[in-house]
Amino acid sequence: MTRTGKWPLHPPPQPGEALSSWLYRIAQLHSLSLDELLEHDLSHRGLTARELDDDPPPALLDTIADRSGVPLDRLRPMSLAGWAPWLLDNPDPDRCSFPTYVHQLSVLLPTDRRDPAVRAPTSARWRPWVNVNRSYRACPDCVAPSGPWSIPLVGQLPLTLGCPAHHRRLESCNTIPHPLARWETASLVTRATTAPEAALDALIAQALGAGTVTLSRRAVHAAVWFRMLRTLLDELCTPFRAAGPGGDDLRRIWTSVGRRPHRVLTTTFEELDWATQAHLLAAAAVAIDLLAAGTITARGTHGHLLCPWPSTTVFGGRPTRHPSPSRSVHPVTGDETAALWARVRSSMEAAIAAARQDPAAAQALFTLARNGCRTEAAVLRLRTAFAQHGISLPVPDTTPTQPENAHSPG
Repeated sequence: MTRTGKWPLHPPPQPGEALSSWLYRIAQLHSLSLDELLEHDLSHRGLTARELDDDPPPALLDTIADRSGVPLDRLRPMSLAGWAPWLLDNPDPDRCSFPTYVHQLSVLLPTDRRDPAVRAPTSARWRPWVNVNRSYRACPDCVAPSGPWSIPLVGQLPLTLGCPAHHRRLESCNTIPHPLARWETASLVTRATTAPEAALDALIAQALGAGTVTLSRRAVHAAVWFRMLRTLLDELCTPFRAAGPGGDDLRRIWTSVGRRPHRVLTTTFEELDWATQAHLLAAAAVAIDLLAAGTITARGTHGHLLCPWPSTTVFGGRPTRHPSPSRSVHPVTGDETAALWARVRSSMEAAIAAARQDPAAAQALFTLARNGCRTEAAVLRLRTAFAQHGISLPVPDTTPTQPENAHSPG
């Protein structure tokens, strides 16, 4: 029998948490299984955890919003459908194009050095970043019995190697973890991520949280970043001889990571096992690190975004004499200075409180604060600071069109 009203216990979802993980936690609080919660409380019998995290029915999301008080714009990004067309083109595999997603951009190699016909999906149900046999992966620190646990949606995808908070490799587990969860390895030995791997995880977390990624030269939209990364993974599988001048750079990357698995030459990334996918992601992290250091050459159209600016020598001209600052005729005492700063803090707190409630006040405060930002990275940090203070800002017009049914969690 379907209930009405809000759940007695409904903890808020964790940032980036998958819908199945959150509903599993709510079901546990009410001494129910996930199937019982879906059937008897939400009137959606038979839905699996994978279906919840793929493309849940809109009616189910409406019911969950009523029962929990969590708005729809926060529920949608808890499934893959809420990330279209940023992370994937469309939740429907029939509307996902492998050549468009993987071969439209180029990073390491020019397009004439690619071998697009060699690695093609064997299934018509291909979607970027989605494995046929999806498994759960989580950070052992994030699901420790002493604290609240949750499974991030990105932990089900071969998209990230480690936890950006603890800088440790995500480990595979048999089921949705809880304090009594069993990991796939009998003796769990946690591994720390390397510096390039941690940097790649940070870029992915930034894309999922802020909707943009700050690269070496400028910020790009999350949709562009995910396609650049998927293109880079495909380029790393190109035979050395077919890569032309870029073959030496490919050898250098794989020498740093280890022997390249032979299967990657003919199999798409999504059809590989997780161990091979992790090996490829580690190679991509090394490639991005070498590009940022200027050690290897980016011969693709979009590779320059990962490279440092070329050094240029500009004549500084004659030194300019700056007049000495004028001294105040009436010096201010220490008590007066403290009172003035107290008024400044009070005014700022009032402005922040007004910005949380009024979009016009939020935009005015953002315009004022932006006067000191001289780079796109500074503007991105300012937007992140506003989000941390609970101030909502409109998405800038310069970014690609945001999906109508999806909003970035950040």
